[in-house]
Amino acid sequence: MKHLLIAFGGLAGLEESIEEDDNLKQKNAREVFDSYFNTCPHQGSRTIRTEEAILISLQYFQEPISRALQRVEYRS
Repeated sequence: MKHLLIAFGGLAGLEESIEEDDNLKQKNAREVFDSYFNTCPHQGSRTIRTEEAILISLQYFQEPISRALQRVEYRS
């Protein structure tokens, strides 16, 4: 079974959240996660609301998740 975790940063970004975590000191986001994507790179403002970021980000994963679910259903 494979798992997917999507993490969203706070106002200062995911990078600051990692910097403030004592268990992750001296690491950057690319070292903490297998894949690291900025799904809203040209958002036009310093911050974006989490509920907007979720919808924008999930569009990128819709097709791969659907394919994975179909493979699981096919095996059952």
